[in-house]
Amino acid sequence: MKTILRPVRAFADTYVDDMSVGSGQWSQHMCHVKQYLQVIRDAGITLNLEKCDFGKPEVKLVGHIVVSGCRKADPERTQAMNEMTRPSTKRELRIFLGAMGYYSDCIQQFAQLANPLTDLTSTRTQMFSSGEMNRRKLSSL
Repeated sequence: MKTILRPVRAFADTYVDDMSVGSGQWSQHMCHVKQYLQVIRDAGITLNLEKCDFGKPEVKLVGHIVVSGCRKADPERTQAMNEMTRPSTKRELRIFLGAMGYYSDCIQQFAQLANPLTDLTSTRTQMFSSGEMNRRKLSSL
């Protein structure tokens, strides 16, 4: 689907079978929707109108909220992530990093912040410690 939407990727996004078109201005949005629908038609894709929403100022899309063409993390999801228990095993840390990685585009300098924690998941690291230094690293994400 990402390949099909390549011509309109500046304002359209997709995840599995969820798609969205976001624009900053209404007139611009109408133009973007028209271009998007033309791409969908040219690809031979059929949309189920009962599952379509048009002209919404805000749309939830797979853990994100799309507002005026901008995508941001869904506060409900981020609050749930903030309330997660601190990982105490390498497996739990990998799960935590995966969840955070999903929102990496919303976290400034994600790679630099996650790198020390990612190092802790290595097979070369023999012991996993949830000491004070690791707590600070977790909190930074």
